Amino acid sequence: MDIDTIDSMEEGGDVDGLIAALNPREDMITGYAVEALGRLADPRSVDALVSLLGKSDYFQRHGRSLGTGTGQYQGSVIEALESIGAPAVPKLLAEFQSNKSARELVAQILGRIRDPQAVEVLSQYLSDAQNAILDAPNVPFLVTEALANIGHPSCVAPLLRVLTEVPLGSKLSHVVTEGLDKAGWDPQSEIHQVYYWIMKGQLENCVKMGSTAVAYLLSALERAGTSERIGIIEALGEIRDERAVDALIEQRNKETSHPDAVDAINDALVKIGKRIV
Repeated sequence: MDIDTIDSMEEGGDVDGLIAALNPREDMITGYAVEALGRLADPRSVDALVSLLGKSDYFQRHGRSLGTGTGQYQGSVIEALESIGAPAVPKLLAEFQSNKSARELVAQILGRIRDPQAVEVLSQYLSDAQNAILDAPNVPFLVTEALANIGHPSCVAPLLRVLTEVPLGSKLSHVVTEGLDKAGWDPQSEIHQVYYWIMKGQLENCVKMGSTAVAYLLSALERAGTSERIGIIEALGEIRDERAVDALIEQRNKETSHPDAVDAINDALVKIGKRIV
């Protein structure tokens, strides 16, 4: 098989011939055939393309790199399945559930296709805590990212679960917030309102909630990044609820390497009406 033959097959719309040309151990020719199938975007090629995920010699030697121009065809497989779109989703979901080694790649493809029919399976995956333990560490991240990319209203519930569990200010928390925005979500419950506004940098909304926000702000304080912690502390100072005093003093003892946070805590305590000691 040579490149000219691949070109002729593509020009003639010979999907079956291109599928027959696929060989997991022949990266170059397979890469050309995969690209041709991607341009044709014929659903008949879905099974063959999915079967290639994770199979190239380059991929197995060098890991999860999906960059183009690297002598491997995994990136081309992803692009081809993305071109086919929704018709590829049922097969991809079956592969996601049955083939643990392909989950990273399948999650990326589902996130790029952005079809809501993937939401139920991806949500179920995140709801099972064992998956985060047994799978590669980045799979739950990629699944969450896929849900955020899909951005359908049905993604809101699983994304909110993640938002209340991950460190605020982490890359994943930013991905979740973007996904909620894409889904057109309007925060309803108080805890979700507080966490969402922390991530959006809109702490003035928490201040408007007054004492109602204090317990949620304090719970977020323990798992927030430095800039998010400072915002939370400043909001607590503006709310001026004495229930925050002990937690702020305790937090000050943990902030020895973050003088800006210490200053924010001292300012908050003064606003609440406590003498700094």
